[in-house]
Amino acid sequence: MKVDLTQSGGIGILTLDGKLTSEHQDELKTLLMKALHNFDHIVLNLGRVASIDLTCNDLLCSAYKKSIELDKSMRLVGISSAEVNCSPAQFNFPVIGMKNGL
Repeated sequence: MKVDLTQSGGIGILTLDGKLTSEHQDELKTLLMKALHNFDHIVLNLGRVASIDLTCNDLLCSAYKKSIELDKSMRLVGISSAEVNCSPAQFNFPVIGMKNGL
């Protein structure tokens, strides 16, 4: 997994590349928390993600739920909402654009 955290205006853009697997969960959690701490608006660019395992899916959902608690916005780009499933359904990510499958 490769990760890049950049800023555009007041928006934090976290671009992920490769496979999001449990071996990367600690790094991913640290980066998500850093983004939530430093930005009010966060975009997760998953356009180059090859696959997402259950552990990282849950981590992405937890980060999204935390963004709601903190009154911050977190959006996905480069992936369909069906590819990151949060429960309950009201916690499903808003998606900007889509791609055809992982």
